[in-house]
Amino acid sequence: MMQRADEQTIKFATEKCRLRGQAGFSLIEILVSLVILAVGMVPLAKAVDSIMHHQRQSKYETLATMHTTNKIEQLKRLATNEPIGGVYGFVYVVTDYITEQSMTAVDDWTYTKTDTIDNFTQEWSIIAYPHGGSYSFDDAEDIRMIEVTVETSWTGSKGKTHTVDMGSVLHRRQFIE
Repeated sequence: MMQRADEQTIKFATEKCRLRGQAGFSLIEILVSLVILAVGMVPLAKAVDSIMHHQRQSKYETLATMHTTNKIEQLKRLATNEPIGGVYGFVYVVTDYITEQSMTAVDDWTYTKTDTIDNFTQEWSIIAYPHGGSYSFDDAEDIRMIEVTVETSWTGSKGKTHTVDMGSVLHRRQFIE
């Protein structure tokens, strides 16, 4: 009876060792799995980085467009003549406003200024329209139209300069009494 118990114990221990060898992972299998996982994670990390870069770029483009549009709209509001004799109007923009803003004369037809807004550089110009025509800022009362151009630029996260350009032609409104 003792011999039978010993045989059963040996058989059980042998079966247990055989199962133990098949039940776990070897160190090589784990290393191969980690290498495969790492190789798969590199493109995923690059994709996430690319998505984040494009989201930042989109944010800056939106803000630059908003700043550019705001400057044009500001000048449109100022250039609107008031039929009841308001303080602002087209003549104000082509005379006093240019002086108040300390704009620089480029030539007889063009005034320009550069401002910094947050991380953006904004260069805007007021040009007698048509440019180079018979009208100049020397005779501001004779100017019937002006062209407003706005260029807003910034440096992206990868060091590249980006720009948003817009322009509008504004005309002197005449009111009939």
